[in-house]
Amino acid sequence: MIRVHGDLHVGQILRWRDGYAVVDFDGNPTVADADPYQPAARDLAQLTTSVDHAGQVALRRRSADPDATAAWAEAARRELTAAYARTLARAGRADLLDRSLLRPFEVEQECRELIYAARHLPRWRYAPMGVLRTWYA
Repeated sequence: MIRVHGDLHVGQILRWRDGYAVVDFDGNPTVADADPYQPAARDLAQLTTSVDHAGQVALRRRSADPDATAAWAEAARRELTAAYARTLARAGRADLLDRSLLRPFEVEQECRELIYAARHLPRWRYAPMGVLRTWYA
């Protein structure tokens, strides 16, 4: 088990003169009263799906090229996964990440995002729906 970061939405990152700053990284609002210690694959899944959401935002709000956005998201997910695994390995805890659990936890997270959007933020439904469509076209 590892202390999870939670999800990271586009609205939680601000651009400023020196780059970007994360302004809210305090867990996952779709999981009330969850133990902060979860499998590392769940933590990573919440982060990788956030990358996919950024791609969906770019498609919808910036009319980004779908092929270029898909390529960017895939590269960013790959780099994030590699960095996460490297960090665990450097800490002597590579055993914490079971990659076979990553996709099931990603699907779980997208379903949670969809339910959260339906209940609280209907205009956000496009992001998890768009991600699920890319996975299950």
